[in-house]
Amino acid sequence: MKIDHCISDFLTSCLLFLIIFFSNISQVFRESYLDQAVMLMGINYRFLDLFVIGLTYLFIFLILTRVVKRIYNYEKLFSIFLIFLLGFMAIEKINFKPNEVILKDNFSVINSKNELNTSLKPDIYYIILDAYTSNESLHSNFGHNNSSFTKSLEDLGFFIATEAKSNYNYTSSSTAATLNMSYLNLSDNAVLTSKNLAILDSLVTHNRVQSLLKQAGYNMFSYSIFDFGLMKGRSFGVSTARKYDLSFFSLISKGFNKYFSNPDNDKYYFNCYKYNIGAFTYLDSIRRIRDTPKFTIIHSLAAHSPFVLDSLGNFEPEQNINPKRIRAKYVKSVKYLNNNLVAQIRNILNQPGGKPIIIIQGDHGSHLVNISETSSIFSAYYFPPEFDIKLARDISPVNSFRVTLDKIFNMNHRLLENNNYHISYGKR
Repeated sequence: MKIDHCISDFLTSCLLFLIIFFSNISQVFRESYLDQAVMLMGINYRFLDLFVIGLTYLFIFLILTRVVKRIYNYEKLFSIFLIFLLGFMAIEKINFKPNEVILKDNFSVINSKNELNTSLKPDIYYIILDAYTSNESLHSNFGHNNSSFTKSLEDLGFFIATEAKSNYNYTSSSTAATLNMSYLNLSDNAVLTSKNLAILDSLVTHNRVQSLLKQAGYNMFSYSIFDFGLMKGRSFGVSTARKYDLSFFSLISKGFNKYFSNPDNDKYYFNCYKYNIGAFTYLDSIRRIRDTPKFTIIHSLAAHSPFVLDSLGNFEPEQNINPKRIRAKYVKSVKYLNNNLVAQIRNILNQPGGKPIIIIQGDHGSHLVNISETSSIFSAYYFPPEFDIKLARDISPVNSFRVTLDKIFNMNHRLLENNNYHISYGKR
C-alpha cells in the first residue's frame, strides 16, 4: 500500500511538473529533429504539444514501474516536491500581471457573424520579412541597389510604401501592434521585462486580425516563430517559453538547450537554415490549397542574424566574421529573399480564381547600422484591382489591416498616426 501511495505521489508530481513547464518542454522538442519524426508518423502539428506531454509522462511511468523499490524510501521527498511545485505555480500566477502591456486603441469587437458577411473574401497573405530594411537604407548603408526587386513587384501590381517606418524596433512589439491594429501602451524608450515579452507574445497569438478573419470563415495557416493558436501550420515556439524564462526550470533547460541553440553550434546554424528554406516551401504548398478563403502568415528570418544563406539559398553559416562581412552576408540574404519572393508571388497571382491580398513587410530594420536605421523597413501591398485602394507612401504597419479589413467588411477604422517607438530589453 505504501509503495502504491509512493507511486501515486510521484506520478502526480511529475504531471504537475509537466503542466507548469509545458512551454519549455515543447520548445526543446520543436527545436530538435524529433518534430520531423512526429510529422512523419502522421500526427497533426496542432496536437504536437499534447503528444509530447503524453509521451514524456508515459516514459516516466514506465521507468517508475521498474525502479519502484528504489523510490520507496523517497516518499516524503516526492510529497515535498509536490508542495514546492504548487507553491511555485501560485507565485508565478501572482507575479504575472497581464495589464503591464495593453493595447492603446480599444475599438469595438465584432459580435455578430452577420456583420462580417460580404461577397469580398479574397485570400490574404501576410509575409513578414524579419529585419528587412528599406531600399534607401540598403543603398546608403549596405551599397545595394534594390530597385530591380521593387520594379518586379510594381510590374506585378504592387504598391511600394517607400516612406514607411516600423512602429517598434523589435519583432514581438512590432508584430503585436500590426496584427492588433493598435499601438501598445508603451512609452518611447520603454524597457521590456520578460513578463512584458510574454504578454506581447500572447497579444500576437490571440491577435484581433486573426480572430476577425476566423469569425468571418477564413481558414488559417502560419509558418512562424510565434504560436498562432487558431492557425494550422508550423509554429517553432521560439517565443512561447518567455513566461517562465527566469524560473528555476530555465537553469535546467538552458543547459539542455545548449546543444540545440548555442550560436557556436553547427546544429543551431543548420536549424536556422532549415527554417528559412522551409518558409518558401510552406508558402508554395499553401497557395495550392483550394480551401478558400484563407489567411496565411509567413514569417521569414532570412534577413535576420544569424545569416546562414547565400544569394542562391545554399547553406553558408555565419562564424566569427567582422562587421563588414556581416553586411555583405546580409545583402546575400536579401537577394535570396528577393528571388524567391518574386517567383512565389508570380505563382500565386497566376493561379485561377480571384486575386488575393498580399502584404510584404519588414517588422524592423537590420539592427546592423544605428538606432534610427532600426525603423527603416520594406513595405509593399497588392490588392485586387476591383478594390481600388489608394495608399500613402508612408502608411504605417499598424494601419495595414485597418485598411484591409475596412475594404473587405465595410468597417470604419480610423487611420492612426504614423508613430515609431524605440524600446529595449531589460531584466525581469
